[in-house]
Amino acid sequence: MFVMGAICSVFSLQAQPIKVACVGDSITFGSGIEGRQNNAYPAQLEKRLGSGWEVANFGRSGATLLTRGDVPYVNTPEYKAALEYLPDVVVIKLGTNDTKPPNWKHKGRFVRDYLALIEHFQSLESRPVVWICNPVPVYGDRWGINEATVRNGLLPRMEYIADRAGVPLIDLYGPMRGHSAFFPDQVHPNAAGAAAMAKVVAECLSKHGKQAPPRAKATRFDPADELVIRDDMPAYDFEVAYPVGNGRLGAMPFATFPKEKILINEETIWNNSGLLFMDEDRFPHLENVRKLEAEGDFLGADNYFEKHISGGGSDRDRPYGYQFAGWLELEYLDTANVRDVQRSLDLKTGIALNRYLLSDGSFIVQEVYVSAPDDIIAVTIKSDKPFGLQVDMDGATVEDGELVKRASGSGKSGTCFVSRIKAETSAEVAEQGDALEIRQATDVTLYLSVATDFNRLKPSSPLADGWEKRARIDIERLQEKTPDEVRQNAIADHQKYFNRVEVNLGRTKDEIRSLATRKRLERFVSGAHDDPDLIETYFQFGRYLLVASSRPGCLPANLQGIWNPYWNAPWNSDYHLNINIQMNYWPAETTGLPEMHRPLFDLIRSYQEPGKEMARRLGMKGWCMGHATDVWGSARLMGGEPLWSGSFFGGQWMTFHILEHYRFSRDPNILEENWDILTASAEFVDSWLIPGPEGTLMARPACSPENTFTYLDEADEEQEAALSAGNTFDQFMIMQVFGDYLEAAEVLGKQEDSFVQRVHKLLPKIYRPRIAEDGRLMEWRLPFEEARPGHRHISHVIGAYPGNQINLDEDRVMRDAVIKSIEARLAQGGAGTGWSRAWTIGMFARFSDGERAYENLHAILTRSTLDNLWDNHPPFQIDGNFGATAAVAEMLLHSHNNEIKLLPALPMQWRDGYIKGLRARGNYRVDVRWQAGKLVEAIIHAGMRSAEEVQVTYRNRSVRIHVPAGERVTLVPELF
Repeated sequence: MFVMGAICSVFSLQAQPIKVACVGDSITFGSGIEGRQNNAYPAQLEKRLGSGWEVANFGRSGATLLTRGDVPYVNTPEYKAALEYLPDVVVIKLGTNDTKPPNWKHKGRFVRDYLALIEHFQSLESRPVVWICNPVPVYGDRWGINEATVRNGLLPRMEYIADRAGVPLIDLYGPMRGHSAFFPDQVHPNAAGAAAMAKVVAECLSKHGKQAPPRAKATRFDPADELVIRDDMPAYDFEVAYPVGNGRLGAMPFATFPKEKILINEETIWNNSGLLFMDEDRFPHLENVRKLEAEGDFLGADNYFEKHISGGGSDRDRPYGYQFAGWLELEYLDTANVRDVQRSLDLKTGIALNRYLLSDGSFIVQEVYVSAPDDIIAVTIKSDKPFGLQVDMDGATVEDGELVKRASGSGKSGTCFVSRIKAETSAEVAEQGDALEIRQATDVTLYLSVATDFNRLKPSSPLADGWEKRARIDIERLQEKTPDEVRQNAIADHQKYFNRVEVNLGRTKDEIRSLATRKRLERFVSGAHDDPDLIETYFQFGRYLLVASSRPGCLPANLQGIWNPYWNAPWNSDYHLNINIQMNYWPAETTGLPEMHRPLFDLIRSYQEPGKEMARRLGMKGWCMGHATDVWGSARLMGGEPLWSGSFFGGQWMTFHILEHYRFSRDPNILEENWDILTASAEFVDSWLIPGPEGTLMARPACSPENTFTYLDEADEEQEAALSAGNTFDQFMIMQVFGDYLEAAEVLGKQEDSFVQRVHKLLPKIYRPRIAEDGRLMEWRLPFEEARPGHRHISHVIGAYPGNQINLDEDRVMRDAVIKSIEARLAQGGAGTGWSRAWTIGMFARFSDGERAYENLHAILTRSTLDNLWDNHPPFQIDGNFGATAAVAEMLLHSHNNEIKLLPALPMQWRDGYIKGLRARGNYRVDVRWQAGKLVEAIIHAGMRSAEEVQVTYRNRSVRIHVPAGERVTLVPELF
């Protein structure tokens, strides 16, 4: 009986068909196919697979992969039915509808949504094998579906998703390309097209049945390469491509062979449709807001503010946006197919390299870099076998053997620009329509220049005729240099800044270091803590980005540095003044890049005229800006709603950096040069004050940046509002502005100036923020509840970091209150954005809490870091990179309160290591080495403006040391 039962059981199992669920959109459903039930691709697939297979069609017309699309597949009955089917095999073909512009604006979620869909199917009780499919081609622009997005957007993502999820990829694009007859409406296949699809899918499934095909072996890189970011796949989006730049020009290659595309940016290309302004005479309305707020009608104050203050003025109430110069397109000709792609970004040289290994064994190496000395973008290509190359740029034409593009940012006053591209090669260069074509080359160098009519001295007045010549001159100057000289000069210039700081946080095994960077990040997501080399690279990447996006004589880094592929970028890729632009410059002083700070000071200077006009219209003195602005210095309250527009101290926050620059360098010239700005900042603050409780002075009603509170109105109903007088952020801002002003006055010998004397008398009267009953620092003067307890902004702790109005070393009560505030935010899901997490790392570093700082550093790498190590807000936003780099420096060195602290927040994960070249306030440079978590030695280098003595502390033990200017002293643990 046992044997007989076993035989029957085996027979029963063999009789069960392999169940295939075809998941997809209208192409899977079979829209437009006559006799759909028999002729859609799933039905034809079942016929091809034959007996032993059962194929079910779960296609839904109009469905999107994106969960924020117009018809998310995961919200459809077909998805539920596919799950209930408990398939053995799942074939997913989604994405075509996602290319519609209203859907594709959410493309940043495409990868994660696809990975989630795959995981949902894989978690079924039946444990199916999941296959995903490339989309079929599109032969026109119908219903917003377009071929360009399919080819350039979907295809690269599909390859990445397959690799990331470890699932096989079926290529339906290649076999269906060139068969327009299969697509009578240009999008949907007919019965013959569905048969062709079924044939391709059947060939894959029939080979493997219920088993997944073996995964390709992961690429291994040379572990000897340090500070190199690497991948073995093309970039599927600009958010994972590698950025290069010289402060003004930026470029990003994608490694999409044979049709490579390179994003080109120039920092001054912005849109502009006219002056943005506030209405005149807003002071009476500010007074009405003040009255409503004092009466406890906070929502009424908000509504009045929006109607009469932030809602007036120019029609546009958001800043203008940063735009791009174009796309350089390179099509490789007369080559074998590509077999392997490797791309890398060497932080030490500033060169992005693509290496293509072809099927005939030949190779092509492409380098992209941006030269600061020559102010051009260079693309060099070398091969061991002759190749052809077509060079094109959107909107360009050929003029005298060069590609020339003339265009402008959008709007009637958008920046005008011209770009020129010249090819240097021994091979023949021919004109081919609006492109250059090169044949039989083994060595090609392309030089690209960009000139604009942006007037750096007065942005509102474009340069006169003649500015276009700069693009030609920049190219012509290169005729006197060899490509190798141009390259070596660019590297040397980059390294004179980048090489100032060296860091080692421990040893990473070679087998880990040889992985692609994204694979190493995946290990962090899985909980790994054994790759300090990746953290070193991440730290240095922040420094690299500052060198690449903010050079003296250039504009400061915006929300995306200088890299932006959008005509309408997220948050306009503008200048946000309520944390973001400031965070961009947190690492400038500590990590040895003070020159990169200069563009910020220049921007502040350019904002004086419009900022003073904004203050005048508000009935105030001095200058001010809202929470966001642009390259034109648009000075008005932005965003309408008070949680955004009710912010008045954006300009004042920027001036913190003037004092910080002085504290590190002790050069009084920076204070003298900007004394008028510091005075105007203090004048605005003075005029903004109103009487506070108990004879104090406080700020007028304003928002705690982007946050809101709840309260009970007169009817005992809960309301939500933003505006409140004397909120903690504003009070710390007032104290910092006044304190900085008095500090600058003392350095410059201006203590007797009448306005300085006034500020000196006002400062003790400023209302100081209080501690709530639960022990937290109060965000508002009144005991409101936060509408969003896990809010990303933690602006009310600015007095502790990056400000200095709370002495964290001596005021234990306020220190504990700040810590409780941060912990409460985190407990409610705070630090959800990259920059917010970076601020949190810095806070714990400032608290000398190495373990919590490391915990949050690990979190930013696992939750808010893209494959190229860019910060992910989401989407990409560069401030988190800079904030995290500054925070790592803060973990290893403090220089507050006239004291240098060594290894104040060293986590246990960094047992052995060193860092060289960090800068300390007081004009010092510090090198530190440690072993087994303990100091081995520290070298204090005194700058020429340093004091004769400095206090140095290690593990709460201090020594005062004498270091003559220009000399250095070595300290060992025994001295403490």
